[in-house]
Amino acid sequence: MTEHLSSGAALTLAMEILDELMVVYASWFGRSKIDNARRERERACGALVKRMLAFKRRYPKLMVIRLDVGYGKQYAARADSSHEILDHWSDLLHAIKEGFAASFLGYAAKIEYGVRKGPHMHLMLLFNGSEVRQDVTIARLIGELWKNKVTKGAGLYHNSNDPNYKARFTYCGVGVFSGLDDATIAGFQRVADYLVKRELLVRVAMPHLGRALRTGLVLPSAHGQQ
Repeated sequence: MTEHLSSGAALTLAMEILDELMVVYASWFGRSKIDNARRERERACGALVKRMLAFKRRYPKLMVIRLDVGYGKQYAARADSSHEILDHWSDLLHAIKEGFAASFLGYAAKIEYGVRKGPHMHLMLLFNGSEVRQDVTIARLIGELWKNKVTKGAGLYHNSNDPNYKARFTYCGVGVFSGLDDATIAGFQRVADYLVKRELLVRVAMPHLGRALRTGLVLPSAHGQQ
């Protein structure tokens, strides 16, 4: 049915079909599947918050960075860009580990796909705030790594650690956290829920993907901590 459509038109059609499927799922016959999906999202969110809290208890000043990384419109429209984002993410992660060896703690990375945006990623990066300062600057440096070094100018990024952006949220969940109170936990929950949210279009556009959410949140042994 879609063999004569452009890639953009085919994906638009796929989104319309998915919307119709969600209506069917919302019917009485699909209620159990929706409930299962909701429970799985809650489980995944709870597990991610638990890991974030474990890092916060280990590191008194935990820095949470949130970046969205993707591509400019011309590059996003390329047929093979959905494959390359996995390689680009691997290169970015390597650069972060190399450039912030003394402070980088772990990550959660969510891959999504948009008809207009193409493939893109939502990143949560954890740092030891006792080793580095100015979360907005660290986020910008990593964003520039993505834009200029990893993607050779084809990439774009959004810095969620920008003070003006953070001010939009009561519980933003990003920045440097010295305490552990209800507001901090609520912020972590907001970040985690955003990352575990299920996106259906990415499965259509990137069937090779495997896991959409990838994490590296393993605490070092206590005796190995600096």
